[in-house]
Amino acid sequence: MEEILEILMGEDRSGANSRVKHIIDATEDLWSRLPPQFRLNSRLKDYRGTMFERDFLLSVRLNYLHLKFLAGFVQMKSLTNASTDLLSIAEEILGLVVEGILQRDQLANAGSGVVWKIAQYGLPAAGVILLATVRGWSPQGNHVHPSFQVCRDLSLLAAEIQLGTVIRSGEPNFALLTTAGRTIQAFLESWESEMPRLASDDCNRQAADPEGANTTLRMSPDPWNLEMGFWQDLGDLPFLGFENDDLHHEVNSRSGI
Repeated sequence: MEEILEILMGEDRSGANSRVKHIIDATEDLWSRLPPQFRLNSRLKDYRGTMFERDFLLSVRLNYLHLKFLAGFVQMKSLTNASTDLLSIAEEILGLVVEGILQRDQLANAGSGVVWKIAQYGLPAAGVILLATVRGWSPQGNHVHPSFQVCRDLSLLAAEIQLGTVIRSGEPNFALLTTAGRTIQAFLESWESEMPRLASDDCNRQAADPEGANTTLRMSPDPWNLEMGFWQDLGDLPFLGFENDDLHHEVNSRSGI
C-alpha cells in the first residue's frame, strides 16, 4: 500500500510501470502462499465457518483485491480510462462489500467493520464502475454496460446507506457515505432515460476542453481526499438531477454541521 501511494504522490513517474508490475507480482505471490482455508474463492454465503473466520476471510480477500485495484489505478490518467481488468476487480470488490453488508449479523469484526469496508473498498470500486459506464455511452466509448448483478449490487449499496442501516448521523464517515449513496441512486435512476444522451453531451464538452475534463475526474493520491473529493466531483456531473450544493446542505444538516 505504501509503495503504491509513494508512486501516486511522486513527481517522477519514470519506471512506474515496472514498479507496479513488481507490486502486482508480489501480491499474487503472497496470495498463492496463503493456506487454502484462508483464501475466499467463492461466495461468502457458501462458507460455513465461525463469524470471526468469515469476517477474516472477507477482509483478507478485500485487502488482496484492493492492492490490485490501486495498482491498476496508478496506471490511469483519469478515471474515465479504466481497463477491463480494473473494472473486473472493481465489480468483485463491490459484490463482496455488498455481501458483507447483507450478512453483517453473521460476521464478527476481524479487523475492520462494515462501514470501513464500504468507505475503503466499496465506494472507490463503485465510482470507477459508474464513470466507466458514463464513458461507455459516449461516441468514443466502448459501450460499457454493467451486468444485472452489478446494477443490483449498486442498488443494494445505495439503499442500505440511505436507509440508515449501516451508519447514522453523527458517526464517522456519515457525510461521505450519504453523499455517495445519494449519487449512486441518482445514477441508477437516470440510467435508462437520460444517461446516454447527457453522457454524450458531456463527452463533447470534454473533447472541447480536455484539460478541464482531466482535472475534474482525476483523484488525489491522499486516500481520504480521494474518496470524499471524488464523490463531490461526481455529484457535479450534469445528468444526476440534483444540485451538489443542495446535497451538501442536506448532508451537513443531517450531520449536525
